[in-house]
Amino acid sequence: MSPRNLTPSEASDHLRDVWRVRRSVRTLANLRSTATRGEGPPYLRDGTRILYPVAGLDRWAQEILGEPARHTGEERARGVPLPDMSEAREAKL
Repeated sequence: MSPRNLTPSEASDHLRDVWRVRRSVRTLANLRSTATRGEGPPYLRDGTRILYPVAGLDRWAQEILGEPARHTGEERARGVPLPDMSEAREAKL
């Protein structure tokens, strides 16, 4: 079985559904442009069609997201700011 390749629309859906990374078809096209070469996920060109290997999308998503934290203490230790919930609490009062 050959590795699965996705169209830009399918790739956008895959990133959103699997990784919660929102990248529109247009953003993926911009990432392929010469100005931003190397910043986007790897892709293949089949004539005029653009295809994204699923494994490449997954690797790229992991790179931009970093290692998942098991709990918020790990995020604090890495210096990741946690959301400020005080405004939400004040709005409920």
